[in-house]
Amino acid sequence: MIKGNCVVAGGGICGVFAAILLADKYSTVYLVEKENDFGGLLKSVTDSSGNLLLKIKIMCIASWKVNFFLN
Repeated sequence: MIKGNCVVAGGGICGVFAAILLADKYSTVYLVEKENDFGGLLKSVTDSSGNLLLKIKIMCIASWKVNFFLN
């Protein structure tokens, strides 16, 4: 592990995925998103009831490794 910080700009699916991968290499990872919510096109994926299940699952996976900063 690299002792240092890493910043990922953009909270779309690629930014979130990159942040998760980088969290294995860096001691601290910051993901910065300009919008009020992260997800990018991921926000358009819903189940039959309109729930954003994928977004919730990714946030749970990433939250213990990545520090999120939204608008």
